Amino acid sequence: MPLVALGAGLVFGLLRRFDPRALLVLGLGAFLTYTTTYVPLIVSAIALAVRGTATVGWRRWAFTGLLFGIATAIIWDHPLTFSGALLAAPLIVVGTVVAEPIWRVVERPTRGRVLTFVILARICAPALTGVLDLALRSRAP
Repeated sequence: MPLVALGAGLVFGLLRRFDPRALLVLGLGAFLTYTTTYVPLIVSAIALAVRGTATVGWRRWAFTGLLFGIATAIIWDHPLTFSGALLAAPLIVVGTVVAEPIWRVVERPTRGRVLTFVILARICAPALTGVLDLALRSRAP
């Protein structure tokens, strides 16, 4: 759940910067929900689409994360627990915070920004997620 919530915040944060139109956000959320392994991204898309093209603050992002976490807990957790749902709210906010520097690279690419982004995206991020994956696998029964 934590990595999915971070990823959802990153995706929707970048999408809202590229084009915040409600139908586009809903369409992408529906498509991603359909093509992923039952990750209810449509719930986040609905919560963001209600806002339209208006700016989304951290409270709306946290609410979106909470709704995403609850929907994911309903689908994935058996027996149902809401600890992951509560964790998803701040992690989606963190994902949107990470999306801002990425957007700055897209908006105004400079050599230094692009090199920094490539190093972080191609070396540091996979290393971090690999370590997290191995740590979680070592604790799984």
